Amino acid sequence: ADTSQDERWLVLPDNLYNVRSALSVPILSGPVLAGILTLTHTQPNRFTEEHLRLLHAAADQMALAVRNAQIFDAQRRMADRQMMLYEVLRTVSRQLDPDHVAWLAVQAIVEFTNWPNVSLALPDEERAHWVIRAASGDLATVHGLTLPIRQGVTGRVFRLNQTQRVPNVSADPDYVAGHPAIRSELAVPLRRSERVVGVLDIASDRLA
Repeated sequence: ADTSQDERWLVLPDNLYNVRSALSVPILSGPVLAGILTLTHTQPNRFTEEHLRLLHAAADQMALAVRNAQIFDAQRRMADRQMMLYEVLRTVSRQLDPDHVAWLAVQAIVEFTNWPNVSLALPDEERAHWVIRAASGDLATVHGLTLPIRQGVTGRVFRLNQTQRVPNVSADPDYVAGHPAIRSELAVPLRRSERVVGVLDIASDRLA
Protein backbone atom coordinates (compact mmCIF):
# COMPACT_ATOMS: atom_id res chain seq x y z
CA ALA A 1 0.00 0.00 0.00
CA ASP A 2 2.81 2.43 0.86
CA THR A 3 6.36 1.59 -0.22
CA SER A 4 7.86 4.11 2.18
CA GLN A 5 6.42 2.07 5.07
CA ASP A 6 7.22 -1.39 3.71
CA GLU A 7 10.64 -2.93 4.35
CA ARG A 8 10.19 -5.32 1.39
CA TRP A 9 10.35 -2.45 -1.09
CA LEU A 10 13.72 -2.06 -2.78
CA VAL A 11 14.55 1.40 -4.09
CA LEU A 12 16.64 1.15 -7.26
CA PRO A 13 19.16 3.88 -8.04
CA ASP A 14 17.89 4.45 -11.60
CA ASN A 15 14.18 4.82 -10.79
CA LEU A 16 12.54 7.28 -13.17
CA TYR A 17 9.90 8.24 -10.64
CA ASN A 18 9.09 7.78 -7.00
CA VAL A 19 7.03 4.63 -6.49
CA ARG A 20 4.66 4.89 -3.53
CA SER A 21 2.44 1.83 -4.09
CA ALA A 22 2.93 -1.49 -5.82
CA LEU A 23 0.98 -4.63 -6.62
CA SER A 24 2.72 -7.89 -7.63
CA VAL A 25 1.29 -11.29 -8.59
CA PRO A 26 3.08 -14.47 -9.65
CA ILE A 27 2.87 -15.85 -13.19
CA LEU A 28 2.56 -19.58 -12.56
CA SER A 29 2.98 -22.30 -15.18
CA GLY A 30 1.66 -25.21 -13.16
CA PRO A 31 3.84 -25.31 -10.03
CA VAL A 32 6.65 -23.38 -11.73
CA LEU A 33 7.12 -19.66 -11.20
CA ALA A 34 7.51 -18.28 -14.73
CA GLY A 35 7.64 -14.62 -13.75
CA ILE A 36 6.17 -11.81 -11.69
CA LEU A 37 3.78 -9.14 -12.94
CA THR A 38 4.02 -5.83 -11.08
CA LEU A 39 2.07 -2.58 -11.20
CA THR A 40 3.42 0.57 -9.57
CA HIS A 41 2.05 4.06 -8.94
CA THR A 42 3.35 7.35 -7.57
CA GLN A 43 0.45 7.60 -5.11
CA PRO A 44 0.15 5.45 -1.95
CA ASN A 45 -2.86 3.17 -1.43
CA ARG A 46 -3.61 3.24 -5.15
CA PHE A 47 -4.49 -0.39 -5.82
CA THR A 48 -7.78 -2.05 -4.88
CA GLU A 49 -9.14 -5.60 -4.83
CA GLU A 50 -10.45 -4.98 -8.37
CA HIS A 51 -6.91 -4.22 -9.54
CA LEU A 52 -5.78 -7.45 -7.88
CA ARG A 53 -8.45 -9.50 -9.70
CA LEU A 54 -7.52 -7.93 -13.04
CA LEU A 55 -3.83 -8.55 -12.45
CA HIS A 56 -4.47 -12.19 -11.55
CA ALA A 57 -6.49 -12.61 -14.75
CA ALA A 58 -3.67 -11.05 -16.78
CA ALA A 59 -1.10 -13.28 -15.07
CA ASP A 60 -3.18 -16.39 -15.87
CA GLN A 61 -3.26 -15.42 -19.55
CA MET A 62 0.49 -14.79 -19.52
CA ALA A 63 1.08 -18.16 -17.88
CA LEU A 64 -0.93 -19.83 -20.66
CA ALA A 65 1.14 -18.01 -23.27
CA VAL A 66 4.37 -19.09 -21.54
CA ARG A 67 3.17 -22.69 -21.39
CA ASN A 68 2.25 -22.67 -25.08
CA ALA A 69 5.67 -21.24 -25.90
CA GLN A 70 7.34 -23.97 -23.84
CA ILE A 71 5.38 -26.67 -25.66
CA PHE A 72 6.24 -25.13 -29.02
CA ASP A 73 9.92 -24.93 -28.06
CA ALA A 74 9.94 -28.58 -26.96
CA GLN A 75 8.33 -29.65 -30.24
CA ARG A 76 10.87 -27.59 -32.20
CA ARG A 77 13.77 -29.19 -30.34
CA MET A 78 12.33 -32.64 -31.02
CA ALA A 79 11.97 -31.82 -34.71
CA ASP A 80 15.57 -30.57 -34.78
CA ARG A 81 16.79 -33.81 -33.19
CA GLN A 82 14.82 -35.90 -35.67
CA MET A 83 16.23 -33.91 -38.58
CA MET A 84 19.77 -34.30 -37.21
CA LEU A 85 19.29 -38.05 -36.88
CA TYR A 86 17.90 -38.27 -40.41
CA GLU A 87 20.85 -36.34 -41.85
CA VAL A 88 23.39 -38.44 -39.96
CA LEU A 89 21.78 -41.68 -41.11
CA ARG A 90 21.47 -40.44 -44.69
CA THR A 91 25.12 -39.45 -44.72
CA VAL A 92 26.58 -42.63 -43.25
CA SER A 93 24.28 -45.05 -45.09
CA ARG A 94 26.16 -44.35 -48.34
CA GLN A 95 29.43 -45.73 -46.98
CA LEU A 96 30.68 -49.22 -46.17
CA ASP A 97 34.09 -48.60 -44.64
CA PRO A 98 33.68 -48.47 -40.82
CA ASP A 99 36.34 -45.78 -40.28
CA HIS A 100 34.85 -43.57 -42.97
CA VAL A 101 31.35 -44.12 -41.57
CA ALA A 102 32.59 -43.10 -38.12
CA TRP A 103 34.28 -39.98 -39.51
CA LEU A 104 31.17 -38.95 -41.46
CA ALA A 105 28.96 -39.52 -38.41
CA VAL A 106 31.18 -37.36 -36.19
CA GLN A 107 31.35 -34.59 -38.79
CA ALA A 108 27.57 -34.64 -39.26
CA ILE A 109 26.97 -34.41 -35.51
CA VAL A 110 29.44 -31.51 -35.20
CA GLU A 111 27.75 -29.71 -38.10
CA PHE A 112 24.17 -30.14 -36.91
CA THR A 113 24.73 -29.58 -33.19
CA ASN A 114 27.67 -27.15 -33.07
CA TRP A 115 29.30 -29.40 -30.46
CA PRO A 116 33.01 -29.14 -31.34
CA ASN A 117 34.42 -32.04 -29.27
CA VAL A 118 32.89 -35.29 -30.50
CA SER A 119 34.37 -38.77 -30.81
CA LEU A 120 33.16 -42.22 -31.78
CA ALA A 121 34.63 -45.38 -30.27
CA LEU A 122 34.08 -48.82 -31.80
CA PRO A 123 35.15 -52.25 -30.50
CA ASP A 124 37.76 -54.29 -32.33
CA GLU A 125 36.81 -57.60 -33.94
CA GLU A 126 37.43 -59.58 -30.75
CA ARG A 127 35.67 -56.98 -28.58
CA ALA A 128 38.77 -57.01 -26.41
CA HIS A 129 39.49 -53.31 -26.97
CA TRP A 130 37.70 -50.14 -27.95
CA VAL A 131 39.24 -47.79 -30.48
CA ILE A 132 38.58 -44.10 -31.18
CA ARG A 133 37.75 -44.33 -34.90
CA ALA A 134 36.87 -40.66 -35.42
CA ALA A 135 37.20 -37.50 -33.36
CA SER A 136 36.89 -33.75 -33.73
CA GLY A 137 37.95 -30.61 -31.87
CA ASP A 138 40.08 -31.16 -28.79
CA LEU A 139 39.28 -34.88 -28.94
CA ALA A 140 41.10 -35.17 -32.27
CA THR A 141 44.29 -35.65 -30.21
CA VAL A 142 43.00 -39.06 -29.03
CA HIS A 143 42.09 -40.36 -32.50
CA GLY A 144 43.27 -43.97 -32.74
CA LEU A 145 43.46 -44.42 -28.96
CA THR A 146 43.05 -48.12 -28.12
CA LEU A 147 42.21 -49.36 -24.63
CA PRO A 148 40.81 -52.53 -23.05
CA ILE A 149 37.08 -52.81 -23.60
CA ARG A 150 36.21 -52.15 -19.94
CA GLN A 151 38.66 -49.33 -19.30
CA GLY A 152 37.76 -45.64 -19.03
CA VAL A 153 34.39 -43.93 -19.10
CA THR A 154 33.86 -45.36 -22.59
CA GLY A 155 34.61 -48.84 -21.24
CA ARG A 156 32.03 -48.26 -18.52
CA VAL A 157 29.43 -47.60 -21.22
CA PHE A 158 30.37 -50.86 -22.97
CA ARG A 159 30.16 -52.69 -19.64
CA LEU A 160 26.93 -51.21 -18.29
CA ASN A 161 25.13 -50.41 -21.56
CA GLN A 162 24.13 -47.06 -20.04
CA THR A 163 24.79 -43.40 -20.77
CA GLN A 164 27.54 -41.99 -18.56
CA ARG A 165 27.47 -38.30 -17.60
CA VAL A 166 30.68 -37.02 -16.05
CA PRO A 167 30.24 -33.46 -14.73
CA ASN A 168 33.92 -33.25 -13.70
CA VAL A 169 36.36 -35.65 -15.34
CA SER A 170 39.02 -35.00 -12.69
CA ALA A 171 36.71 -36.50 -10.07
CA ASP A 172 35.91 -39.68 -12.03
CA PRO A 173 38.22 -42.61 -11.20
CA ASP A 174 37.60 -44.26 -14.60
CA TYR A 175 38.45 -41.23 -16.70
CA VAL A 176 41.43 -41.70 -18.99
CA ALA A 177 43.27 -38.41 -19.35
CA GLY A 178 43.05 -36.97 -22.84
CA HIS A 179 43.24 -33.37 -23.92
CA PRO A 180 44.01 -31.09 -20.92
CA ALA A 181 41.18 -28.72 -21.86
CA ILE A 182 38.48 -31.37 -21.37
CA ARG A 183 36.61 -30.91 -18.09
CA SER A 184 33.27 -32.75 -18.55
CA GLU A 185 32.04 -35.59 -20.69
CA LEU A 186 28.89 -37.32 -21.88
CA ALA A 187 29.24 -40.85 -23.27
CA VAL A 188 26.25 -42.48 -24.97
CA PRO A 189 25.94 -46.13 -26.06
CA LEU A 190 25.11 -46.91 -29.68
CA ARG A 191 23.07 -50.09 -29.67
CA ARG A 192 22.01 -52.81 -32.07
CA SER A 193 19.18 -54.47 -30.20
CA GLU A 194 20.68 -54.66 -26.69
CA ARG A 195 24.29 -54.95 -27.82
CA VAL A 196 26.57 -51.92 -27.57
CA VAL A 197 28.23 -51.51 -30.98
CA GLY A 198 29.89 -48.17 -30.24
CA VAL A 199 30.10 -45.19 -27.91
CA LEU A 200 29.46 -41.59 -28.89
CA ASP A 201 31.36 -39.19 -26.68
CA ILE A 202 30.76 -35.45 -26.31
CA ALA A 203 33.25 -33.45 -24.27
CA SER A 204 33.39 -29.87 -23.03
CA ASP A 205 35.98 -27.47 -21.63
CA ARG A 206 33.46 -26.51 -18.95
CA LEU A 207 32.20 -28.32 -15.88
CA ALA A 208 28.71 -29.71 -16.45
